[in-house]
Amino acid sequence: MSARSESATTAAHRNGSLVVRSAEPADHEAIGGVVLGAYARYAGQLVPEVFSRCLDDALDLGTHASYGRLLVAGAPVLAIRTASIMTEAIAGYERLGYRRSPEFDGAEPVNSVAHLRYVAQMYMNLAR
Repeated sequence: MSARSESATTAAHRNGSLVVRSAEPADHEAIGGVVLGAYARYAGQLVPEVFSRCLDDALDLGTHASYGRLLVAGAPVLAIRTASIMTEAIAGYERLGYRRSPEFDGAEPVNSVAHLRYVAQMYMNLAR
């Protein structure tokens, strides 16, 4: 890896108050806490054995890091985009606290499907 791409890889990228950087092993405990919080509400919706395997996989940060860089981000708001036909995903986003933000929707439908934006206030800043 060249010195230039090395520094680009490890440097924190700033965009307003958003900071994205490579995760370090010291971040794994906090990342695990976020994963546990995100998965907790689904514990009763899956067969326990399936849920346990899914959660164990999501928490296996060492394996995930072996496939490529893990990134952490800190931001006051997290935005996502979804398609209007993804009704189950939209319901899930809303259960997680995301709210529609029409001012950020795509101007034109793509292949006759409207793309919708959802935002959520973030209360944990993992990027130090």
